[in-house]
Amino acid sequence: METKKIATACFIGGFICAAVAVAVNPMFWWLGLIAGSAGGYLAYEFREVLQAIPRAWKLAKEGSGAVWEIVKHLFKECFTKSHPVWHSAVVCFVLIFLFFYRLFPKSDLTSCFAVTMMLDVVFFLIIVSLLVEIGTKQRYKTDLLLERYQVEAGETWQPITYRDFFRWVTKGIFGITLFFFWTMWKWIAIGIYRAICFSGRFLKNLFILIHSNKRLLCAIDGAIGGAVAYIWLISPSVTIWEKIGLCVCGGLLGAVIGVANYEVVSKRVLRLST
Repeated sequence: METKKIATACFIGGFICAAVAVAVNPMFWWLGLIAGSAGGYLAYEFREVLQAIPRAWKLAKEGSGAVWEIVKHLFKECFTKSHPVWHSAVVCFVLIFLFFYRLFPKSDLTSCFAVTMMLDVVFFLIIVSLLVEIGTKQRYKTDLLLERYQVEAGETWQPITYRDFFRWVTKGIFGITLFFFWTMWKWIAIGIYRAICFSGRFLKNLFILIHSNKRLLCAIDGAIGGAVAYIWLISPSVTIWEKIGLCVCGGLLGAVIGVANYEVVSKRVLRLST
């Protein structure tokens, strides 16, 4: 039974290793070693991995402190409540980007992104600024059609003067510009950093919960089988069926190496497993 589990895990690791090596540029075939090792490592006793994921996730959340609650609050604020201006801005950005993506060369995505961002910013700068939502910071109830504002509900409406209007519009432009050119990128960077930290804690806890010598054996032998099959069978002109056959050979070779390592080296020579 144990031999069957190891053979299956090594086959999966070898298959994944060969498949990734075939799929990527030949210069980066070694990425298959990483993918195959991970596949073989996780494929052994995969049910145990599934059971350990919630525990590792919980431990990673506990290490996040108050950050996790802040993330949940921001998620609810952004996606469970109505934000017509910002949601419309995102939709507009995506549509503009897709439009210019067809016009710009595929190698010039930076210019495409910059032009899209500029048009999106200018468009919503005008819309939001004219509505004076940011400029007034919602301290006033405004009625731009009748050019009047109300400090508090029930009070007398006050006429909007040129000074009021241009001051609010200027504040609105400054607020949106600051958001797009600083605040947004600052929080994206912080979010990426937090996500990396959380992922690191999660993977560390998952590794501690599931690690075993047999998993390590499956990871190494599966990757070796896939790598040997790739180096042995790859050619400049290979058909899709030959690629599939190569991946299967990688899996079978990984399974053979894994079983031989487990039954002969580990059990009979080193006596590491019984």
